[in-house]
Amino acid sequence: NFLRFLIDSISSVSLSLVGVFISCIIYGPIDFYRRDSYKNKGINSLLEKLENFFGSVSLAIQNWSYNRGYIDYLYEIFFVRGTLLLSKLTSLLEGWIIDGIINGTGTSTLLGGEGARLGEGGRISSYLFGLMIGITPLLTVFAFPASQEFLFQDITYTSMK
Repeated sequence: NFLRFLIDSISSVSLSLVGVFISCIIYGPIDFYRRDSYKNKGINSLLEKLENFFGSVSLAIQNWSYNRGYIDYLYEIFFVRGTLLLSKLTSLLEGWIIDGIINGTGTSTLLGGEGARLGEGGRISSYLFGLMIGITPLLTVFAFPASQEFLFQDITYTSMK
């Protein structure tokens, strides 16, 4: 049973050791590229190239790690600024359209009431005249079938003839 445990844990332990080794190379004080110990110029130039390459890679990894993988920056752009933009758009929509409808309804009710108050003079003949103006078009449309055909004909059909 213990042998099975060792076999199963080899991959995870070796992966963690590789991570520790990479961390020691990037952050550790140990200089893995000691050029003074090699007398051959070819090895020194190769080690210098490796040191330049790994130095730039380790600097990029250090910056990425120091900035936590730029998660805060991406969170700021996508979530915080996106939410602020959505809230500003919602505020404009609510302020101009929804409040405009409510305020327009209130203003039209006020003006309609004032107009009705000024229009009422107490004369029954003026009330009957307004009633006749409203009823006459309705009677014309519904009482005479010929007027319905004239009013509701298809305009595109007659223009194609």
